[in-house]
Amino acid sequence: MTSVAPAPFNKPNADVILRTSDNVDFHVHKLILSEASPIFETMFGLPQPATPVSTETQDGNPVVHVSENAQALDRLLRICYPTADPVLDTIEDVRSVLEAAEKYDMESARALCIRAFMVPKIFEKEPFAVYAIAYYLRLEDETRKAARMTLRFEFPNVNPTSPSPLGLELISGRALYALIDYRSRCSQAARNAVDDYNMWRRWEEVEFMQCPKCNPAFYAGVEDEPVMDVYFLDMCSYWTLARNIFAQNPCERAGLNEELACSAMLAVDPPKKACSACREGLVSSLLDVNAAFMEAVHQAISRETLQLEF
Repeated sequence: MTSVAPAPFNKPNADVILRTSDNVDFHVHKLILSEASPIFETMFGLPQPATPVSTETQDGNPVVHVSENAQALDRLLRICYPTADPVLDTIEDVRSVLEAAEKYDMESARALCIRAFMVPKIFEKEPFAVYAIAYYLRLEDETRKAARMTLRFEFPNVNPTSPSPLGLELISGRALYALIDYRSRCSQAARNAVDDYNMWRRWEEVEFMQCPKCNPAFYAGVEDEPVMDVYFLDMCSYWTLARNIFAQNPCERAGLNEELACSAMLAVDPPKKACSACREGLVSSLLDVNAAFMEAVHQAISRETLQLEF
């Protein structure tokens, strides 16, 4: 039993019906499909035989069976029709429409799908899937960006009970090896940056002096020789923290900057009499060191290049 697709694919003036794999009929127009797809243009442009053949029709219109389900076809056709483009906000949505766009050679739909999987909501959440799809489509810039984004995540574990990243079946072992090799070289580059003494030697220690609230005598000059308490963090301790963090997962991953900063904060132990302003001031000084460290790691990773064969 079949059902009819919602508007605008239920018009009585349609001249062809596309029937999906889940038996939903889309009443569409040959002219619109021909403009959007050279595949349909060729199909509808073939000369009709003089003698009628056994062709399925409904209401006088030919019925064309397609392999897409109703959801994928609805989204694909909305890109072709003069209506609002569909919302593609998951990698599964993008892939289903992209596969159909490739099948029917619909360039405008293909371009929309590429833009959709590069939006942060998908790109930053599913970089392994984006890498696979971009590599399959031979999109160099998108493939390189996706490979870089995977550094924020651990490589998926090989687990028979867990599904592999979407789209992985599209690429060859050589393409997967290129990603593994790139991640390995980036990890080594990050470790080398951590161990680079020339970067660390600029910082002997991070210090912050007490505020007027904690040491009013010093600022008022009421004592002959007022003493200023100075809080500091020895950079050897900070370096050890950084090395331990990168030893666990030496990649440019999500939350790394915050993780390093928080670890450094925990190492700061000013006297208990210090107020929150003093503690925050020391943390602010630490962030300068943290920014320099993260920039060194970023630059080291940026010098590594994904090896592509297209």
